Amino acid sequence: MAEHLSVNGASYALVNCYSCGVFYLIPDIIEKAALERRGPNGRTVYCPNGHEWYYVGQTEAEKLRQERDRLQQRLAQKDDEIAEKAREVSAAKGQITKLKKRASAGTCPCCNRTFQNMATHMRKQHPDFSKPDLKVVAS
Repeated sequence: MAEHLSVNGASYALVNCYSCGVFYLIPDIIEKAALERRGPNGRTVYCPNGHEWYYVGQTEAEKLRQERDRLQQRLAQKDDEIAEKAREVSAAKGQITKLKKRASAGTCPCCNRTFQNMATHMRKQHPDFSKPDLKVVAS
């Protein structure tokens, strides 16, 4: 970014020609136009020796717009992940409810047979079923 000076009440930017190295002043309005419309198809500036130049790279507005778009995309991705986890939780709750209803009706969750005394059947026929699975989840 160029240094800015005030001469006779007008504001100028002190710039340096990349080709011949001469320092010269250009009005701030021309520098602003060159900064806003970068590249060879944008605003071209000429040094006193006739060399043309222009600012390259993205404008600040383009950088901000790109960052905004990137953040919106990340937000949408996180929303999709949250929705997927909600669907998984809902499906798991459904399976739990289904198993509870079957168990309360006396249906064995392992062999799908119905028993009057389900507790005795589970203890004798499926002793490992009631033991909780201890899974370590690394976070």
